Amino acid sequence: EVFSDHHEHSTDLTYRYCTECMVTGTDLNAASIRHGIEALGNSLVIAGSAKRMRIHIHTNEPETIFELVSEFGTVGNTKADDMIGQARALNRSNRDIVIVTDSAADIPEDVLEAHDIHMVPLRVQFGTESHLDKTGMTPAEFRRELETNPNTPGTSQPTQGDLRRMYEFLGTHFKEIISIAVSSSLSGSYQGAVNAASRTDVSDRVDVIDSLNVSVGQGLIALQAARLAERGLRGDELIAAIDATAAATTTYAMVSDLTNAVRSGRVKPYFKYIADWLKLTPVLGKTPAGEVGLSGVLFGRRKLLERFAAHVARKNRGDGPLEFAIAHGHTEAEDAEMLGNLLQERLRDASCVWQTEIGAALGVHAGMQALVVAVMPADDSGPD
Repeated sequence: EVFSDHHEHSTDLTYRYCTECMVTGTDLNAASIRHGIEALGNSLVIAGSAKRMRIHIHTNEPETIFELVSEFGTVGNTKADDMIGQARALNRSNRDIVIVTDSAADIPEDVLEAHDIHMVPLRVQFGTESHLDKTGMTPAEFRRELETNPNTPGTSQPTQGDLRRMYEFLGTHFKEIISIAVSSSLSGSYQGAVNAASRTDVSDRVDVIDSLNVSVGQGLIALQAARLAERGLRGDELIAAIDATAAATTTYAMVSDLTNAVRSGRVKPYFKYIADWLKLTPVLGKTPAGEVGLSGVLFGRRKLLERFAAHVARKNRGDGPLEFAIAHGHTEAEDAEMLGNLLQERLRDASCVWQTEIGAALGVHAGMQALVVAVMPADDSGPD
């Protein structure tokens, strides 16, 4: 069963997310569920039987809705569509091209809004619990869950349904959809996006691009794709320019604590033991194939920021004007600010586009204490 839902085409909405889920149980009571969640939104519809009900509501707190409904039974088929993002797209549908990315990209909300970039959420799992990345679980909430939940966290690619809904909605208002996926060497999101696009009525107008990056690197590529489209590039010329940007962009991560990398299976326990014993801090970097490799090792614990900045500068010196973005943990904003200043001192033709918090896609593996910086060639029109 699918609810028929009319979304008002206004960015001035009381509730942002069109939220749905399925709940299964043995003695479900619609009145009890309604009483538990109706104060959190409007347009509430509950339909089904005592064993299976579908719930629809407009709310600002989709994750809270899912948690409350889970008290009545097992929750599945969750979704939360961004009605403000949809309204923004309609208000700008005089443009021919629109950019989509997944939530593995760490991009501030103001950049998404300024360039009308749409984001499809990954799923974050803790045991049997599933959360919508950034839509239902913010980076700060993920960090708190990471510190208190005994289950090993994981992420999974956006669902086929989430991707298809996004492509089909945007396809009714734009001539071309560019979808920027997290590196195909790190996730199945790229292939998932290709498969989802092929199952829509607008498949001939969706181009899925492998960013070869993650986090702020993927975010910078999505930003540059939007800039190029805004300047009038189209078709094969636009695709080639975005592919070139992806190849020229590198993401680095200074991982001071390998606990999460071990938990996620990305790093063997013995490597963490050796790194801790010898006081080594690995610096990870993107390989040309979009994989994560060891870019360098920092010995000792002193002046890590200065040496990380020197490492990144050494890898990119002589490459002409550059732009960079930084992602940091919830309590490392000052370190990120210092890192940005250090990079600008060492790379005189570099400018910082943004600083933001690390999302779950990278935090699952690198931990929320990591510092991440991505560097790409500067846009001809200058930084935003």
